[in-house]
Amino acid sequence: LCADARDAAAARDALRTQLDAASGTEASARTELERSKGEARDLEVEFRTYKAHCGSTNSEQMGALVKLQRECEALNARFEDARGQLGVREGDNADLQAEVAMRASYVQELEAKLHDAEETRRRLHNTVQELKGNIRVFCRVRPPNDEGASCLDLKPDGESVGIATVSAGEKSARESAHLFSFDKVFAPGTAQANVFGEVSSLVQSALDGYKVCIFAYGQTGSGKTFTMQGTSDAQNCGIVPRSLKQIFKATADAKAKGWTYSLNASFIEVYNENVRDLLAPPGAPAANHTIVHDEAFGTVVTETTRIAVTCEAQVDELAHMAARQRSVGKTDMNSVSSRSHAIFMLYLTGTNPSVGHTLNGALHLVDLAGSERLARSGATGATLKETLAINKSLSALGDVFASITNKASHVPFRNSKLTYLMAPCLSGDGKTLMVVNVAPEADNGLESLSSLRFASQVNACEIGKPKRTLKAGVVSEAPAENSGERSARPSISSVQSAAISRPSTAGARGAPVSIGAAATAAGAGRKPASAAAAAAAARRPAMSR
Repeated sequence: LCADARDAAAARDALRTQLDAASGTEASARTELERSKGEARDLEVEFRTYKAHCGSTNSEQMGALVKLQRECEALNARFEDARGQLGVREGDNADLQAEVAMRASYVQELEAKLHDAEETRRRLHNTVQELKGNIRVFCRVRPPNDEGASCLDLKPDGESVGIATVSAGEKSARESAHLFSFDKVFAPGTAQANVFGEVSSLVQSALDGYKVCIFAYGQTGSGKTFTMQGTSDAQNCGIVPRSLKQIFKATADAKAKGWTYSLNASFIEVYNENVRDLLAPPGAPAANHTIVHDEAFGTVVTETTRIAVTCEAQVDELAHMAARQRSVGKTDMNSVSSRSHAIFMLYLTGTNPSVGHTLNGALHLVDLAGSERLARSGATGATLKETLAINKSLSALGDVFASITNKASHVPFRNSKLTYLMAPCLSGDGKTLMVVNVAPEADNGLESLSSLRFASQVNACEIGKPKRTLKAGVVSEAPAENSGERSARPSISSVQSAAISRPSTAGARGAPVSIGAAATAAGAGRKPASAAAAAAAARRPAMSR
């Protein structure tokens, strides 16, 4: 349709050029006609004057008279010929004008069909995503660090993974086996491009006006940062840079369909239950950040640096700046352990003036800090405080998913800064993907089992139909763009604020639910979104509690 529209527009422009040329020729013919008529009048006057003064008996005068008569006849013939040509050209001009109008109407018809086709694509794409589930879970197994025995058993279907663990009892060691099923299981050595191939459809949803959250979960050292950020070479770059590459390409392609996108990025971390701006200049005084739930973009954090991005190189520079300022530390389990939850937030605003539509989407890419047991991490002092804060926020995340699974009337989003940030995508207004990263070594079996149980709990969640932010006939403003200044507090949507749960009071919530206990409380699997999904779920092996 785009090619037909361009061809029709080119043909229309060519016809307009021909029409302009014909109009110029017509004007020239009219000028020549007027000049010929003037010459004929002058000759007639000259002839009458000559005849009156000289008489008509002289042979020379008669010859001159004959010559003048012949010239007059020739001029009259030229005049009639020019009149005929003018009539033909006027007819041609009318035909050209009719064809130009017809081509213009055809171009408008093609543009309308193109817009309808794009809307149909968005609806079908969203339907496919809803059938897959608005909360999806992928499992990625890290390559082993040694040649020892693996505690994991990946099944051929690419969706199931078994785990065997040994736990020390009072009298003897006890071995147990568990089986889990997810939307996708990636074996060790799976290329980054293949992982992103399963994620890219959610990135497209952000361009279509939805709120999307992709987060990596797992024990420290299980490969979460590699999954989300990757390395600097093109082959091993992670979900974050690949998502931006897809978005820049899609926004460039959308220009041919009349869409113009503006992209604004922020990079923050939640460290010890405090929000920190990773794009703030080094040494800048700490700002008072507030998490705001906005109807258009889901989550907005005030007083953070928000930068308009236009190319991949600019985003790479921002990612390196954020990585240098992110909190990391050394523990017994990981020499370079992330001590905070890092969140990359991209706000997308698309406008199409030809149809008067505006789309607002948001993409939140979250690299969670690793869960770890205090006995194995060997954390002390400040590192111990960081570990406690990390485990507390991850436990709060488990409470949220347990409440969603049980369809509780109150979901404790406000119990942690992390869960409050992720609330719009987890409360039925967006789409969420969890990538659980697990280590295959036998000595990491208990941590991997805990991660898989938590992922199984998330896999059992079912949220409502996501809302697309589309405004017709009005262009809404994106978050304020700047290259270093901090954003002002945005307006809060009363509708969105009402959907977010209030802080729970002591005694009303009861004892906190641990991740393992929350996983036990979760169902054996996700509730299918359709009859086809139900049949597929029935064919899967039951997941371990």
